[in-house]
Amino acid sequence: MRKLLTLLILSSTLAFAQNSFYSSYGFGIESLPLPVRMIGMGNTGNAVEDSLSLNTLNPAFWNGFLTTSLQGQVESSFLNVPDVPFNNMLSRFMGFSFKLPISKKIGVAFGVMPTTRVHAENAFVDSTAFSDSFVKYKYSVEALGGISEFFIGGGYRINPQWRIGIKMQLYFGNYVNKGSTDINNNGTVDSYYKRRMDVNGSQIGLGFAWVDKSGKICLSGYVNQSIKFKYNTEYDYFYGPDSTVGFKSLNYPSSYRIGISKKLPKNLAFNADFRFTKVSPSLFSNFYQFEKTSSNNSYFIGVGLEKLPANNIRENKFLKRLFIRIGAYYKTEPFYYLQTVVEESGASFGIGVPFHKGFNRLDMALVASKRDGFLSEKIGSEKVISLHIGVTTGEIWFRKLKRH
Repeated sequence: MRKLLTLLILSSTLAFAQNSFYSSYGFGIESLPLPVRMIGMGNTGNAVEDSLSLNTLNPAFWNGFLTTSLQGQVESSFLNVPDVPFNNMLSRFMGFSFKLPISKKIGVAFGVMPTTRVHAENAFVDSTAFSDSFVKYKYSVEALGGISEFFIGGGYRINPQWRIGIKMQLYFGNYVNKGSTDINNNGTVDSYYKRRMDVNGSQIGLGFAWVDKSGKICLSGYVNQSIKFKYNTEYDYFYGPDSTVGFKSLNYPSSYRIGISKKLPKNLAFNADFRFTKVSPSLFSNFYQFEKTSSNNSYFIGVGLEKLPANNIRENKFLKRLFIRIGAYYKTEPFYYLQTVVEESGASFGIGVPFHKGFNRLDMALVASKRDGFLSEKIGSEKVISLHIGVTTGEIWFRKLKRH
């Protein structure tokens, strides 16, 4: 009955307005809190240094900034499920960050980015026994919300080989779950409920990077450890008094990431990342949107290749000034559904266009991905095409100019 009810909800086309069938599970579908440059390289870049844009994956590279800059990005995605007459277009702002150099060895940065997002809406019609007959009813349920982060931190270059960094993250967000019942399916709401869950907490991230003496190989690591998280739940019903549950502790996941970057001939660079996220087995036992689900540790692995522009950034030929990127990745979500792991794999292509004397850059990335889990057996795979656009604008501030 549980499987059948889930299938009815998922296969219903009465009300679908979501960015993924899976977005109502766990904390929602993960947003990508990384620059568009890294997205174009298969979501890799933990070991990539960038003096123009901010590498939000690893604060160890928050030093040696050439410019003081502001960067922001947007995403548009198209979701298609082949075996269901459903598709959806979604566009959203994906955050901004600001960085500035303090000295040649020290830099600081801060910003705001989305972390997870839920947008799911379902409805189905059924009937229930009442006296000597059956009464039809329509049940509608909607979940909306997510978690965002504000981060601030800095990086320090110890020597030409070693770099370290620290990042403090403050998380905030809420999830609103609404349900309504229309008895006799006549267009009137006969009962409803609303549940709101507010989440807040903090994490601290520590990063390091090592560059060999030739400058061709970089190894890096980043640890993101949760400090304190809590959530509270408020209920609102159609009948009877409202009820409120006080704040409870939340064992938010911590993550560990390592990366490698190697410079190759002809201005090429190879990058690879691996991430492990530690998730509490009982994380979603009380924190869920539509139904309870179990949690699991999640993994990510990605590889990317980047063609760097010519050494002379003011090269007249347009193509020689471009960053060209390709990549591929595989990851799992931090939740099970009926003991099935939700997997995602994808391939990416991106370009970067420097402008205004090379102190600014326009980055674009196109990603094609496939998400498989419980839907693959009953409905089909989710196929997503997403376009990411990021702009970094900067100028040289806070630097002393030598007079001759």
